[in-house]
Amino acid sequence: MKRFKMRHTIYGSETEFTDADAPLFLKGGRAGSTMDDQWFWDEHIKALRVGESEHTDYHEITCIDCGVSVAESDRDRVVFSVPINDHDTRYMRVMPSPNPDNVFVVMVDGEAFYHAWMACAQGSPADCVPREDMPHDSKYGGAVDGFERAQSMDDPVPLAECTPYADSGMAMIGFNNGVTRTLWLLANRVPVFPVKVVGRSQAELLNSIAGADRSPYALSDLFPSADEENLVMVAVSPDEHRQKHHGSEHLQR
Repeated sequence: MKRFKMRHTIYGSETEFTDADAPLFLKGGRAGSTMDDQWFWDEHIKALRVGESEHTDYHEITCIDCGVSVAESDRDRVVFSVPINDHDTRYMRVMPSPNPDNVFVVMVDGEAFYHAWMACAQGSPADCVPREDMPHDSKYGGAVDGFERAQSMDDPVPLAECTPYADSGMAMIGFNNGVTRTLWLLANRVPVFPVKVVGRSQAELLNSIAGADRSPYALSDLFPSADEENLVMVAVSPDEHRQKHHGSEHLQR
């Protein structure tokens, strides 16, 4: 779940909340004034990226955490903890790359990604389809099984690899792999999830289209360097090392 901070602009008091326990006055009715409980939550507040703010009559609301966290990071893989809803979590992972400075993880907002992908669909098998049709994908059963196993960190689902690009001035979303697992995430209305993108400009393009965080994360920043890994192994016992890398670390920098 995304996390938000709300500051009263007159009294200066602050509170924090998530998608799940947001104040009712923010989630009621059509767009309008919070004085009559008509602030439009989905498009004005829920869509905020980390660091972005929205102002109501007497409040400033800022997104402070996209909700996805690192559950494990070592030289072999980075595992992400991805909240599926208020109660369930799945684990997803990315493997090392020979060129870690040019491979990125982008945290995408599920709703923004869905609408952007639908907008550029041109009828190919790798295009987006309406949510109600997603479970009819021929490989969907495999995605169901994969995410069922991914309730354990021992068998995380690999990140999909997106290939965003511009075509005649329109931002397009393609895939090298992972279409069906992305359909599963969207069909289950997962609020934020990570995808893999090769190339800084492509990662920044996707983040501008549907990003949930400030910027993409290079693999070189997510994986510990060899020096860091060696230092940890020398400084702590194997049990302490495992505990260190299994601790949840929020991605916010």
